[in-house]
Amino acid sequence: MANSKTDRNHRAAEREIVRQEVAAACKTESRIADVFARALESILEHLADSASIDLVEDDGTIARAITRHTDSRMEEVLAKYRSEHPLPLTASYGYPRVIKTGKAQFIPGVNDRIGSRLFSPAGSEFEAQLVVDGISVRSFICVPLVARGRVLGALTVLTTGKNRLLMSDDLLLFEELAELLGETLDAELRRHSRGTP
Repeated sequence: MANSKTDRNHRAAEREIVRQEVAAACKTESRIADVFARALESILEHLADSASIDLVEDDGTIARAITRHTDSRMEEVLAKYRSEHPLPLTASYGYPRVIKTGKAQFIPGVNDRIGSRLFSPAGSEFEAQLVVDGISVRSFICVPLVARGRVLGALTVLTTGKNRLLMSDDLLLFEELAELLGETLDAELRRHSRGTP
């Protein structure tokens, strides 16, 4: 029991560090790309193995803004999959669904069938390739980036290693961070629309 309480306290401290680091990035960075990079670096250092941000374009398509993984080889694999085989807008899992509904998805224990659908449409050739490339999702959270009632994108956080799992308290944190990132993105979009740097 002492270990479990110690682990919970440690995890709570890690969440607070991430909260503070992302808030600081939102206040101090002048470019949204830098805000996103610092936010994902903090998430990976303290809570997860992989994170990404997808944004809604003016034409309604969804574009990947940034992908990070603690293992650079896995980061390349994830970026390649996303670039070559984005999930369809009708996907029932992942960033398209979260962007469409504006509601978070949390899967604390991901099985192989669902894990592969987080990356590629069911039945695609890449479903089997994920295992070959060593990507096995253990837990998953995807939350919408929302500002002024509009969904601007989604933050996706994964654990892929054996030593980490995401918990319900992590979901609450990522919802808070997504709101902060959404507001920061919205402020930058409004500045650009007014022609101010």
